[in-house]
Amino acid sequence: LGNPFFTEQLVKFLRSTSALNSTNRGLEMAEGTQTLPMSVRQVILSRVDQLHRSLVRLIKTASILGREVPIALLSHMLRNPVKGSSCETLQREALWSPLQELLYLFQHSMIQETIYEMQMNKVRTKLHALAVRSLEAIHKDRLAVHAATLAHHCEMAGWIHKSREYHLIGAQEARQNYELEQALFHYQNAQRLSKKKKEQFEMELEIASLQNIRGETREFKDCLKRLEEELSSLRSSRLRIRYELLHSIN
Repeated sequence: LGNPFFTEQLVKFLRSTSALNSTNRGLEMAEGTQTLPMSVRQVILSRVDQLHRSLVRLIKTASILGREVPIALLSHMLRNPVKGSSCETLQREALWSPLQELLYLFQHSMIQETIYEMQMNKVRTKLHALAVRSLEAIHKDRLAVHAATLAHHCEMAGWIHKSREYHLIGAQEARQNYELEQALFHYQNAQRLSKKKKEQFEMELEIASLQNIRGETREFKDCLKRLEEELSSLRSSRLRIRYELLHSIN
């Protein structure tokens, strides 16, 4: 029991199953206790199994959203407001804790990851798709602000083209706000998700442009070299003009 987190989770599990008793000598195992879970993940799964079915559904859905869980988004996904009593129960179980009034944080990343991974792939895919629809409904007037989150859930839902579109929206928003690192993140992911060579080339142009603005001289020159090698196979006068304009800066 050298892992403090494992020890903490195991103690909470044993107490929840009345397998651990307090005596004048300290904590002792109750007679007839069955085989103990042998890993942190097994303990977490065992603890989740002890919850009421409604809380199991809640915590499984929450795990799709990552370690931070906005209650408004979770409520929309569940099609029912999350009760304060449910949040308090999960807090008492030390599965999550409040960051703000309507924002909860899984107590440990391993808790979130274990609950996420315990669900079948097709279930996770559907929940990611549900997260997209809920985000779009809640933030319909501010989609660009949530582009990174939307792009992630779209990709996990298998909506690759839509994920790429959100990365492009996020890149434009970040560039307008001069958040160059965030814009670079979005363009790199949009390039990764692009299937057509011309689309990949256009994203490479955007990446090179940002590298130049950020003063990343070596990366900029390397990018230009790759673009030059790729240009001959594309046969696009439009892309050649864009490349020449960018190359003239060098």
